[in-house]
Amino acid sequence: MQFDRSFFEDEIRSGFYVTAEMKQAWASQLEVWEDFDRACRKNGIKYFADWGTLLGAVRHGGFIPWDDDMDVCMKREDYNRFNRKAKDIMPCGYDIYNIYSDENNDNMLTRIINGRNISFSKEHLEKYHGCPYIAGLDIFPLDYIAMKQEEADFQEEVISIVIRVSIFIKKHKDKLKEEGNLEIKKELESYVKQIEQLCAVTFDKNKDIQQQIRMLIDRLCSLYKERESKEIAPLLLWMDNKELKFPKEMYTEPVMLKFENIYVPAPCEYDYVLKKEYGDYHKVVLESDDAHEYPYYYKYKKFLADNGIQMCTFKMNMTEYDKFMNNIHEERKKRRLTKKDNKKKILFMPFKAQNWKNMEPLWRKYIEDANNDVIVMPISYYYKNIDGTVEQYIENEKYPEYIHVISEDDYDITTCYQDEIVIQNPYDEYNVATTVHPKYYAKTLIQNTDKLTYVPWFVTDEIQQDDMRSDKSMDAYVNVPGVVYADEVIVQSDNIRNLYIRKLAGIYGDETTSIWQNKIIAEI
Repeated sequence: MQFDRSFFEDEIRSGFYVTAEMKQAWASQLEVWEDFDRACRKNGIKYFADWGTLLGAVRHGGFIPWDDDMDVCMKREDYNRFNRKAKDIMPCGYDIYNIYSDENNDNMLTRIINGRNISFSKEHLEKYHGCPYIAGLDIFPLDYIAMKQEEADFQEEVISIVIRVSIFIKKHKDKLKEEGNLEIKKELESYVKQIEQLCAVTFDKNKDIQQQIRMLIDRLCSLYKERESKEIAPLLLWMDNKELKFPKEMYTEPVMLKFENIYVPAPCEYDYVLKKEYGDYHKVVLESDDAHEYPYYYKYKKFLADNGIQMCTFKMNMTEYDKFMNNIHEERKKRRLTKKDNKKKILFMPFKAQNWKNMEPLWRKYIEDANNDVIVMPISYYYKNIDGTVEQYIENEKYPEYIHVISEDDYDITTCYQDEIVIQNPYDEYNVATTVHPKYYAKTLIQNTDKLTYVPWFVTDEIQQDDMRSDKSMDAYVNVPGVVYADEVIVQSDNIRNLYIRKLAGIYGDETTSIWQNKIIAEI
């Protein structure tokens, strides 16, 4: 699957900061989708985009900016057939994860994954766009609702009884493993016998009872067939929300909707489906609760970090930082003593013409002062390749004509004296997709100026303190060299300033709070 290089850049979507790392994860999931789609089409298995994927396709034309997974649904007959054939029809390296394959899995759906382990193999990284983490998509079964109310009620009651036993086992899991606790074990035996009588089944006492009960729940959900029903639903969810059901005809022939660089099949009345699932789905609501772990790959990054592998993560040792900054201040004192020109030389270093608008207010302030000599020098910007090489970004946009722009070939920051350098790219080498030349890293630039100022290239929507997803996303642009090393960081508002300070103090310790308070200011 081909992507434009710009796809992998950090981006603001709907006011939300989408990280380059998330873009790699999205691309990885789209590769899984393409293989899954090919397998389904070749074998006559129908599926439909659902939940966040369907909402993203309709409202955003792709991923919901703060989402990190892909969802599809299948009618029960297609769902069962896919599960039976998955290992044979999916390419080598894929695996299936559901209640039948994994006894400790309690999700009543199927997840198709591109492996069970993190992989840094050349083949894996090339196929999955540099993302070493496990990627996949969730498949939800759609079951038929009985036409007769008494039959639907009876099915629901039986499923509820079995679910209660499953919850009982989960609640007392540790106690059931112990030698004692005969009372709890007898209670479970009684429940199991009742289920066996009620459902006319026999459990194998030598196998995991919990897993067998989940399998029974799955079979009970699929009790009715298409000819016996007019409506279809994700049955377990429908039991909690009776509005969550749809005429079965909606899942006969799909309509195709654009999703990033592919098209996905959707229910023919997707507007009806989305209203049932989300209500007013056109209203953008950034979830503040932890609906699921976000981003999903954080657990993998933590595992790697615990084993000594840091994935493009910046972390400063504050003792070394203090020593480094003290040396910088001493060098600055010496330079000021030898400076003869009274004019203040200020160098602006934008890295894309489209980002200039965020620098312009500060530039205009400086050019109004006749004592300032203001220079604008765009710097080269590079895309990282998987093999460690880089590819230069070709600038197509133009800077405003009223700005005198000089080439970096005509200016050497190591031999010219700068009273102040203003930067936009804060990442140095700590970005999975892009970089600038090492001579323009923040840690290097601060050694060539009396003041390093960082103006973010982006503006997000205002962020609430309980917004978990935005808080996680902030890690990618707050704890970066451009912020940590800069003498001054100009952010968009007092609210964002406070969040920067809180985030950095949380990383480097409360004792560093004053450092961030002194350097981070709200927009001037």
